Amino acid sequence: MKAKCHNMEKKEAVFSNQYLCGGKIIESFIPTCEEDGFTLLQRKRGIRLIFAGLEPKLDWFPVPCFWVFATDEKGGAFAHREGKLENSPIYYVSSENKCWYLAKNFREFVRLVIFAPEWVEKATGKKCDFSEETKEERAKMGMVFGLEPPKTDLLEVVKEAEEIRIFDSQAEAEAEYELL
Repeated sequence: MKAKCHNMEKKEAVFSNQYLCGGKIIESFIPTCEEDGFTLLQRKRGIRLIFAGLEPKLDWFPVPCFWVFATDEKGGAFAHREGKLENSPIYYVSSENKCWYLAKNFREFVRLVIFAPEWVEKATGKKCDFSEETKEERAKMGMVFGLEPPKTDLLEVVKEAEEIRIFDSQAEAEAEYELL
C-alpha cells in the first residue's frame, strides 16, 4: 500500500524524528479572530495553539500525514490535513492514539470547542464537567470569535476518523505502507 505525504519539498522535515506528526515544520499562523480568543481557549478549554519553534515531540505517526496545530491538557493533539488551516478538516489524536474527526474547518472547530465542549467526553470517554457553564457564558466566548450559538447539534459531526491510521512510529507505518 502507498501513503501520500503532501509536502515532499520539505522531505527532511516530513520524516525527521523531531517531527513525527508526519507533516511540515509548522509555520506561525495569525487567525482572523482576536488573539484574546486563544487565551480564552487555553484558560476555559485547555487548548494551546502551537507556533513555529514550539512544536511538541509526538510519539505517533499518521497515515496519511497531517499537521499538528494545538495540544490539550489531556495529552491529545489537534491537526489538520493538507491545505490552509482555516479551510482544512480538523482532527484530534487522543493520548491513546485514536484519531477523531471534529470539524470541516477551523471556524467550525472553534464553534465546537466553545458551544459543545462535551465532544471531549465523546472522543476520549473521559468525563468533563461543563455543567456550571451557562448558555450566556458560551455566547460571550463565541462573540470573541464572531460566532453565534449553533442551530444544530455539533456533536453529530464528531466521529472516529477511519481514514486516518495512527502508528506508534514511522518505522511501524513503513512496515505496512510505502511512504512517498
